Amino acid sequence: MLKENGYELKLGSGIQMVSNYICEYSIKDDKKISNLLSKAELKANKVSKDILNKKSNKIGKTNFIYKKLYKKYISSCANQDRYFSVEDSCIECGICSKVCPVNNIDIEEGRPRFLHNCEHCLACVHWCPKQAIQWKDVTKDRKRYHNPNVKLEDMMKETIKDI
Repeated sequence: MLKENGYELKLGSGIQMVSNYICEYSIKDDKKISNLLSKAELKANKVSKDILNKKSNKIGKTNFIYKKLYKKYISSCANQDRYFSVEDSCIECGICSKVCPVNNIDIEEGRPRFLHNCEHCLACVHWCPKQAIQWKDVTKDRKRYHNPNVKLEDMMKETIKDI
């Protein structure tokens, strides 16, 4: 995309973040999370300065096997919402629909209905105030994670009436 628009990527850097992929990992240690976020902020500040100073580095090509696996994974995500369930603890607040970045959740009779266009970001799972949305039987007793610098209002999409 960059090349198509006349640009070139000249600086690449990785920043380790907290893994909030609740389907795979349990979040347990708040102190580790805090340390990781502190290091990430320092690294982000350094990268920002590097960008402002027009620094560059050699950026390797993406691994062919990784590209293939990633494409396969992404194509499987749309239907992953068939594994979501909504427990009776749902309070019909609609937050799940408002935080979904791809409008994959309709609210019908107060309850979420998944539209099979999921990107498996799990925002609906993490931001449900009653932890009523589960993925398979994996997420039931796992801690939800919210970056302390991101508030619910930041996550919710604007609606036409809000504009």
